[in-house]
Amino acid sequence: MPRHASPIFSISTLLRLLACPLSALYSSVMNIRNWLYDRKIFRAQDAGVTVVSVGNLTLGGTGKTPIVCELLRWAVENHLSPAVISRGYKGEFETKIARVKPGANPAEYGDEPTMMANLFSGVPIYVGSKRMAVTRELLNAHPDVRLIFADDAFQHRRLHRDIDIVIIDCTEPLKNYSVIPAGRGRENIKSLRRASCIILNKVNLVSPEQKQNVIEFIDEILDGRSTPVIESEYHVRRLIRLDDERAEELHEFEPVTLVSGIGNPAAFEALVAKNLDVKKHFKFRDHHRYTRGEFEKILSESRDRKVKRVVTTEKDAVKLREFLKRDRQDGDFFWKSELRPKLSLRVKWLYEKILERVH
Repeated sequence: MPRHASPIFSISTLLRLLACPLSALYSSVMNIRNWLYDRKIFRAQDAGVTVVSVGNLTLGGTGKTPIVCELLRWAVENHLSPAVISRGYKGEFETKIARVKPGANPAEYGDEPTMMANLFSGVPIYVGSKRMAVTRELLNAHPDVRLIFADDAFQHRRLHRDIDIVIIDCTEPLKNYSVIPAGRGRENIKSLRRASCIILNKVNLVSPEQKQNVIEFIDEILDGRSTPVIESEYHVRRLIRLDDERAEELHEFEPVTLVSGIGNPAAFEALVAKNLDVKKHFKFRDHHRYTRGEFEKILSESRDRKVKRVVTTEKDAVKLREFLKRDRQDGDFFWKSELRPKLSLRVKWLYEKILERVH
């Protein structure tokens, strides 16, 4: 090979090729499991109330939690007595069962459940890895619940669901749908065919051509099935101060620092950059547990850059809040972005289906 010639394969390509046999093995196991459920050899257990699963096909970062919150907000407004069950990923109660209350410790209960408990104080939010056991515990304590949203439950087929919603992230490269470890897929992409409806998320963060490519990709997978597709745009409505929940409208192109520990930080930055001038983005792994040193570094570098706000996600806010020192007015420096999805008119189909099934 000439001295300055480029290698035939990049390191990432080589790793992907090496991962293919493991992906094939994992995919085969998942395919057999799904076949057993499809043929009723493995039977899903009925909770006795309406269950709506909200899940995805890839590992994190699809923007699922804001969608769950939007559906939950609708259910509360329509007096459907809703509740939420979640695994409580990376929380201490992942192997137990517990109700998440407002102000709970995210290290114990998980980031997303803690965030939802803070937003919906009157809604029962329960965590635990065994979804059916969590559901029983929830219904024993709250027999008035009529609708359960099962967060991140598409692969948890033991719990019967009346409606299966799958979130597809428009910003996710299509090659990532290969099954792990070669890609980020949690199961074969053809599993999308068992979805009751699909929410095409973050459509306003990609070009019309990218969006069309995703739509054609979905159509090819569905192979003629008439599964409803609901489009969702993401918008930052306003900024909310971490220490006292005071809200402010966005100041157009104000310089800010971003902090995130989420599955898709690039999409978060692209969204915020539509309205604000992002000077620096501190990116951490999904579900990151922040340290005092990291907090101080974010604070110091942001002040050095002459920015007046550090903006984070609602999920990260529940973890960063504990570091605020009121006597130093750090609370005026740290803000969370209130993110709201805007669902297309097709969502009326979903709402009608839920209303038909609620007992």
